[in-house]
Amino acid sequence: MDRKEINLMDMIEEVMKFLDVNVSFYGDKMPIINVVNAINQNIEDINAFNQDQSVKTKADTEIKNQSRTEIMNLALKIAAGISAIAATKKDTRLKLLADVSPSYLKKMRDSDFIIKVRSIHDATIPLVTDLADWGVQSTDIDKLDTLLIDYVSKRPNARNVKVQTKQANSDMKTRINATAALLRDQLDLMMLPFKNLNPSFYTGYLNACIIIDRTGTHAAPAVKKEEPKTATV
Repeated sequence: MDRKEINLMDMIEEVMKFLDVNVSFYGDKMPIINVVNAINQNIEDINAFNQDQSVKTKADTEIKNQSRTEIMNLALKIAAGISAIAATKKDTRLKLLADVSPSYLKKMRDSDFIIKVRSIHDATIPLVTDLADWGVQSTDIDKLDTLLIDYVSKRPNARNVKVQTKQANSDMKTRINATAALLRDQLDLMMLPFKNLNPSFYTGYLNACIIIDRTGTHAAPAVKKEEPKTATV
């Protein structure tokens, strides 16, 4: 949710809290009860949807980070062996290829990371026997290849991620707009009679409907809700 949507949902939840505390003033009016129940259900659905999106994103990131760390550690082990061979053979090309550090690999973009690790792996092909003398076994080389292939296959296509994120945001916006419409187009109008029946309750309702910018970096004025107008003919 963006800042505007967060502020809107905060306001709607405040209205529901106010109505929950003051249910005795309208509890005998089923149309209001039905709208309140519908809004509460929407709030529950929106919060669950938002939580699911957050958990999925965090889980995907964690799995990706764990896989990348395993690849990085194995690549560093193999690169160390290549560096030793380069020093022995006075091979400048191998020395430059194997000149990597944890911080260097961590800072690399995903696509560059994959290319670099693949180049380290491919450099081992003619060096398998020599690498064994430096503690790098053929099983390490094969494992790096397997891990990298798996990592690349699970790496989401950037366009697909963008489309999925856009769709998720669109679904969320639709849910929020539908909830705001219930309050604006139905509940606001149902509250109008209380302006005369119970002025204190009606004023409390309007106060609960004030939108406050809670997420801004600077204090922002509250947006006072205009009183709903009765339909004219």
